[in-house]
Amino acid sequence: MMVIAEGRQIFYHAINNFRSSDHADRLIKESFVHFINLLQEEGLIREDAIFIDEAKIEAEFLKDL
Repeated sequence: MMVIAEGRQIFYHAINNFRSSDHADRLIKESFVHFINLLQEEGLIREDAIFIDEAKIEAEFLKDL
């Protein structure tokens, strides 16, 4: 973020305004699709692979204790 901001101090409101904008939403979704496609082209993931977020499983497990 510091490189993108060119060393300028960025305030919370500026980040939040960008994050909640339609432009950022579209940009993030498109970037995710391109990233997944790149991983598939490089053979690093398969289309039929299923990944589970281990942190979520642990959080759900601890919640029940």
